[in-house]
Amino acid sequence: MTAAEDPAWRAAGEQRYLADMVRAGSRTRAGQEKAEEDYRTLLPQGVATPDNTLLVLQADGEPIGNGWFRRGHLPEVTYGYSLVVDPEFRGRGHGRSAVAIGEQVTWEVGDRVVMFDVSGGNEVAMSLYTAVGYRVVEESRSRDLAAGVDG
Repeated sequence: MTAAEDPAWRAAGEQRYLADMVRAGSRTRAGQEKAEEDYRTLLPQGVATPDNTLLVLQADGEPIGNGWFRRGHLPEVTYGYSLVVDPEFRGRGHGRSAVAIGEQVTWEVGDRVVMFDVSGGNEVAMSLYTAVGYRVVEESRSRDLAAGVDG
């Protein structure tokens, strides 16, 4: 990814991240500040932030999605903060190819394990990762109590 591509990617990523948090029940729409702060904190130098790899995924020379990987999440672990295949390109094997690219990035930076962030309710991603052999490492549950607590 180039520095010129970063602002649009970041804005779309923040919106997707917020939507994931809302869907998973961990935030409301007011969580926009959290999404912006997390991106500022994790990528203070944008595409030039050390130990991060930001990718534009392409098929036949056309952008079809993107990925964000951060080395050093844990010892020998690269963390995939996002891996996105745009909806109009899904169902053609691009998701599997994108996962393989993430694995290649992990290997090239010297790590042995790749972990992907998948928010609750993202059944498409969960299904993909399960199909290619990933396992659930951590899971959280939430319940919205805004309507009150019943007995």
